[in-house]
Amino acid sequence: MFHKTKIKTYLLTIFSTIIVLATIICALGVAGLLNIRANTNVLTNQIIASSTAVKDCRIAINSAARDLREMIIALSVNDTQSIPQLKSSVQSSLEEVQKNIDLFAEIHGTADGLSQKYQNAFDNWTAIASHVMEHVEEGNVTEAADAVINECSPALAELRSISEELDSSVSSLKSAQETTVMNNLRVFIIVLIVFFVLALGISLYVAFNTTYQLNNVLSQIYKAADDLSQGKLNAHVEYDGANEFGKVARRLNFSFSELNKYISAIDYGMSEFASGNFSCECPLPFQGDFANIQHSIENFQDKLCVALG
Repeated sequence: MFHKTKIKTYLLTIFSTIIVLATIICALGVAGLLNIRANTNVLTNQIIASSTAVKDCRIAINSAARDLREMIIALSVNDTQSIPQLKSSVQSSLEEVQKNIDLFAEIHGTADGLSQKYQNAFDNWTAIASHVMEHVEEGNVTEAADAVINECSPALAELRSISEELDSSVSSLKSAQETTVMNNLRVFIIVLIVFFVLALGISLYVAFNTTYQLNNVLSQIYKAADDLSQGKLNAHVEYDGANEFGKVARRLNFSFSELNKYISAIDYGMSEFASGNFSCECPLPFQGDFANIQHSIENFQDKLCVALG
């Protein structure tokens, strides 16, 4: 390519190729980072948030169940002053559970039916807890305790069972998403390394090849010029290319050839003069500044002819 293409076209092609490869590498880097960020956002904003909502539900429902039992105990020991505070705490916990159920349904979705299943179990437990609090407010300790043992506890166990299902589902999604993120990261790194190595290989090849070609041409031109400076008129640049260096080499070779012709013509004339032939003619016309030399030789020839009459 170096021999057959103009230097400007060659350099533009090489630089354009390197720029394109660098652009591809940058584009791959940006695309990979965006993909990883998107998958990471899914992991943190959806899956981990869903897992946190499930855990918060479990904590809040356990807190509500504990406060509900504390209400019965307070009633049994005639501590009626703490009952309103405990009831308020139960209501706050139930509101916290409902908020997290809604959050889980929004983030996780409702396609698998788990959020609705948990909602139904929670509504059932809330209804039982309301009856228990009504018994407490009416002072029916026995009925409240029986409701907690026979109804509230089984409903709470069902909530815990469904909560475990939610945890299992979220954990599976989390594991799958983590695997996706890691796989995408590995693929991204491999592709980036491949393109980087490719770009580096092409750049090094072009750099070394161009350096070698330039050094080769310049070495030949230097050698021919050095030969000429030492009086070797057969100097010749051994390079033939379609680029600018080829044109320079051809012009130099032409100049060397023309100079050799002029020197040969002068040598021929001086040899004829030395043998007594003053009527010889120059075998070729001299051009440029060499024409002055031809005129000087011809004047010298004329004067010799007149002097020798």
